[in-house]
Amino acid sequence: MALKKASTLKAIKQLSTFLTCLSLTTNSFSQQNSAAIDASGTRGSDARDGSGYGGDAGRSTRGGDASNVTVKLSDMVSGATSRATVRITGEVSGLRNSSIDKEITIDSNSLIHIDASGGHGGDGGRGADGRDGRDGSDGRDATKYSNGTDGQDGEDGGPAGAGSAGSDGGRGGYVQVYIPVEDIHLALLLNCNVSGGDGGSAGRHGTPGSGGHGGSGGSSHSWTEQDMMKSVRQDIEVILTLEEVAAVMVLQELQLMEIPLEALAE
Repeated sequence: MALKKASTLKAIKQLSTFLTCLSLTTNSFSQQNSAAIDASGTRGSDARDGSGYGGDAGRSTRGGDASNVTVKLSDMVSGATSRATVRITGEVSGLRNSSIDKEITIDSNSLIHIDASGGHGGDGGRGADGRDGRDGSDGRDATKYSNGTDGQDGEDGGPAGAGSAGSDGGRGGYVQVYIPVEDIHLALLLNCNVSGGDGGSAGRHGTPGSGGHGGSGGSSHSWTEQDMMKSVRQDIEVILTLEEVAAVMVLQELQLMEIPLEALAE
């Protein structure tokens, strides 16, 4: 019966050790007299922003999956100082494939930090802003002989570029820790992070271009009846003056030809 109880207690302790690695996700720990095992996934690439006028953003990439960790903890005693020493052996399998074999001298602040979190997803990109429309041309001013014209419409603003979505975070890894039953207290040193990576932030759409300003209409022109009559008289005077000049020139030609004016009268 005693053996059966001891076997049950051992199984519970081993299960508690495994659950510790699934639940503890503290990222900060004391560097002194501590050990860190990095099996985290890589961060995804951020998307490029849109270029030029109205260019769409590129695509981001997914965060990398974490590697898996298998370690064994053994309680050792430093002979000369009788200080508690822990040996950590095992391996990291996956992208960060490596072997583990290190010893640390522990105190009340010591931790064994195992980071098997997924990589952060890449952030989305921002779309480029649209081009502003050109202003419309101004209308022609009115005169006393013609009407003014309307100003031309301004151009529409250009469309904005589309932003892109952030990518998913990577999958968290799993951590297996083997601890002899007589050293089960070493489970208190474990600080594991097996969470999935955060997703990348979403990009933003660009701002559409502003429409161009419409052109100004032509200015009006006004005049009075008195100004009109004065202009008419000036035109008549110019006409009469030209006729008089022509008559003088005819008389001069007749005199040169020695033709008497009485003959013309007959």
